[in-house]
Amino acid sequence: MIRVSANLDHHRITALILAFVSIFISDTIKGLTFTSILYLGSIFIIHLYQNGFKIKYNYLSIIVVLNLFFLTLVIRGACSLNYKFVLKDFILKLPLLLIPIFTMYKGFLSKEKLNYVINFFLIIVLISATIDLLGSLIDNILFNHAGSFFYKDLTHLMTNQAFYKSWIYLTSFFLIERKIYNNSYKKNKAWYFYLTLIILSILLLLSRIFIIIMIVTYTIILINRFLENQRIRPLATFFSFTLFSLLIIFSNKYSKNRFKDLAVEAKSFLIQKNQRSTNPRAYIWNIGASIIKSNFILGLGVDMADNVLKSRLKSNQVKLWNGSEMELIYKRNFNYHNQFMQSFAELGFIGFSLILYLVIYPLFKVQPNDIAFIFLSISFFGFLTESVFERQVGVLYFSIMYSIFINLQKEINLQ
Repeated sequence: MIRVSANLDHHRITALILAFVSIFISDTIKGLTFTSILYLGSIFIIHLYQNGFKIKYNYLSIIVVLNLFFLTLVIRGACSLNYKFVLKDFILKLPLLLIPIFTMYKGFLSKEKLNYVINFFLIIVLISATIDLLGSLIDNILFNHAGSFFYKDLTHLMTNQAFYKSWIYLTSFFLIERKIYNNSYKKNKAWYFYLTLIILSILLLLSRIFIIIMIVTYTIILINRFLENQRIRPLATFFSFTLFSLLIIFSNKYSKNRFKDLAVEAKSFLIQKNQRSTNPRAYIWNIGASIIKSNFILGLGVDMADNVLKSRLKSNQVKLWNGSEMELIYKRNFNYHNQFMQSFAELGFIGFSLILYLVIYPLFKVQPNDIAFIFLSISFFGFLTESVFERQVGVLYFSIMYSIFINLQKEINLQ
């Protein structure tokens, strides 16, 4: 029987809070990320000692797959000539291995303590959203720049990381909404305002994949509630939510241009025509697919994958519209903008299969209405449009939330 120490619970909460804070400031204060992981590691070692160096994981196969993924990284990196780059990439991705090992064992946190952690996470998110909106308001007043409320100009914390903020905010949206629906915050009307603030922030950040996921997923949830409960409230909420979303999206030129460009990207990907697009994903994915096909089994290694992509973009003279003229894409040093493609190009079919397993396998172990299922679904579609493990914030956020939601799904109290 695993014994849970109350003293260790206190330290676990502190370590997770430090990790949450480090997500938002990882680009400016990198030492906090290292400190939080070291803290979790120290707690893990003490826990091992207290339990006679015996430990049980709820999902041992996930821990095994993570170790295999990093073993593949090491073996493939040993064949590289650029050891400095390989080591840097290994250190960048290391939280993806360490955080689950340090947190996904049985008895990590009780239901009550986990609720504290989730609430603190939501408070940090709300502070971040408020700071961003206030910062943009000040920019608008001082510089009279209407675009200060949209996309990358809205990210005052985690500068120029609209995608990752949208990912974090969307997870928070479903957490807060579920708590409100289950009457946890019925007496505290401020949470309704906070929910609106999060929706507004997601729409203004203009990460199209997450806006689409939010609208589609929430629509399905509300319709399902209406059919199950036969109440008008979910239907009224649906119409209010849809109206609010469409109003924000189509009331300004910035969001209209972003969604208009989405159609251009789709056409570029399907017919491979060099149209005037401000986003290079369609071109990168087409070239990336051909690179993967040529290096299917073992991949190119982490040092060569991006270099070969850049070389192919340069030789093909692929261009994109930068707002004033057509610019050569290779000058921007893009990655594959797709985590599955990135892993496939770097580590071949083995690396791709291991990453896919991490996302897909837990979906069969949780219920569709669990927050773990929603988080994994959001992450899966996010992986399709961004190489999230190429940024520290992406590695850190996924590692923490994945470990909490998957390991402690039964302890998550959204009542």
